[in-house]
Amino acid sequence: MQGESGENRVYRPIEPLRRRRWPVSSQPCWRGPRGRGLCRSSSVYSAIHLPPRFAPRSPWPAVKANLQALQSTGTLLQYVIWWRLLPFTQKYGHPLTILADSLFFLLRAKILQLEECNIMETFMDAIIISIGDELTSGLTVNSNAAWLGRQLSASGINCRRQLTVGDDQAAIAETVRQSVGQCTILLITGGLGPTEDDLTRNGLAEALAEPLIQDDKALADIEAFFKRIQRTMVDNNRRQALRPASAKCVVNSCGTAPGIIARSGMTDIYVMPGVPREMQVMFTQSVLPFLRGVTGDVVRRIANLNTCGAGESWIGTQIADLMQRSANPAVGTTVHDGIVSVRIYATGKPTEVAAMIAQSTHSVRQRLGALIFSEGEVTLEQAVAERLRACNQTIATAESCTGGMVAAMLTNIPGSSNYFSHGWVTYSNAAKITELGLAGELLQRHGAVSEQVAGAMAVQARVKAGANWGLGITGIAGPDGGTVEKPEGLVYIGLAGPNNNKTVYVRSCRFSGDRHSVRLRSSQMALMLLFLMLNNQNPETVLPR
Repeated sequence: MQGESGENRVYRPIEPLRRRRWPVSSQPCWRGPRGRGLCRSSSVYSAIHLPPRFAPRSPWPAVKANLQALQSTGTLLQYVIWWRLLPFTQKYGHPLTILADSLFFLLRAKILQLEECNIMETFMDAIIISIGDELTSGLTVNSNAAWLGRQLSASGINCRRQLTVGDDQAAIAETVRQSVGQCTILLITGGLGPTEDDLTRNGLAEALAEPLIQDDKALADIEAFFKRIQRTMVDNNRRQALRPASAKCVVNSCGTAPGIIARSGMTDIYVMPGVPREMQVMFTQSVLPFLRGVTGDVVRRIANLNTCGAGESWIGTQIADLMQRSANPAVGTTVHDGIVSVRIYATGKPTEVAAMIAQSTHSVRQRLGALIFSEGEVTLEQAVAERLRACNQTIATAESCTGGMVAAMLTNIPGSSNYFSHGWVTYSNAAKITELGLAGELLQRHGAVSEQVAGAMAVQARVKAGANWGLGITGIAGPDGGTVEKPEGLVYIGLAGPNNNKTVYVRSCRFSGDRHSVRLRSSQMALMLLFLMLNNQNPETVLPR
């Protein structure tokens, strides 16, 4: 076949590029079909032989346009590609082929640049695998995964997923194989004991396609442990010194099960005991220093803004523009026992993270306002207690359907005698009359579950206790006792303020769920109403209906 210059040329299919070393420069070199190479430090770029279907034809306009488009990646390597490819783009090739070659070398150069600058290891993610039949059966709560997740977040590492696997070698091996390559850090806990059902070592060896070998130093450490506690070591403990051939053992300073460090591809694997104390000590001593070394000064911080009185869907609509998953910081919501928390996740250098969290916190507060009762791990009852102390005020409670739950929440705080005065549980109508002094006619006319009775309970609690605030709750917790007019979950909450009973606020609520949920939500709403009024906020303008 003839080219543009008229000479005969033989075209051969392109062979797969083989990575070899350039003899003189010791730089990575990619070899062509006749041994001619493309090297980062070499000035010689050999011509690429093209298949017959790619006959040479004026490719320059398309090549030029394609190379100009590549400049959007923002690297100086475009200039190198342009300059290096220019001589043979005018002599050989099809625009698509030249573009493919350009993309290949650009991609490879970018990977090398990331490796040299250590950027790939700066942004790391992890997967946690927890192993044990007691976890998959629900007999034991997986506290290890929660603890490790918090440690990873504090180290600036994103935990992509948490997996739980039973004591099954095939399942362990399959889970490890699937996780490797999807993360840079793989943390495994459990299954390192001396019994027959401790199969984590076997599953890891199967996943790595390696035999298990005995680690003499680990065995010596196990023997020394038993001598130290003056107990006889049984043969089963010898299996704890086994490890995959390419792995290393980690000293367990709190028990007999050594940890294991292995590597598969770009993934570092750390296997730790399932006993929480042993796992935490091993992670802190052996794994955490490595994580801090590779992440450098990159940290990940989480800020919590806690709300009460509005549903997650309503809060989500107020901050929808902030909840973009690809953003940094990322904003999300979680719900736990009626408390909706807005969480802000920020990753970067410490000073940058502090500024990002401050800005996002300000944006969330602008949207949610007084619904936010605290930040961090401060509970609702703690926030109310702090506010009562700050105002130097006291409260008394009179409860019916909640059975003293509000009083229990307030007195869970140390030093509660400074702000909590009295508490009554007046479940029956007779108790409301004899203990609180409510009029029987009031109960007969409106019923025990009514706005009037809730307000009267609050007023009488305040008066009898001599407190600044009185709180009354009455309702139908269910699952029976409701009517069409007063269904299950209907609750009235009354608050009598310090202005000689002139400030009496009653709010009607309808809660769903079982009996415990209704009582808990009623207690939380009562505390939230008190928190708002202590801050001179009108609940009707703050809380959505």
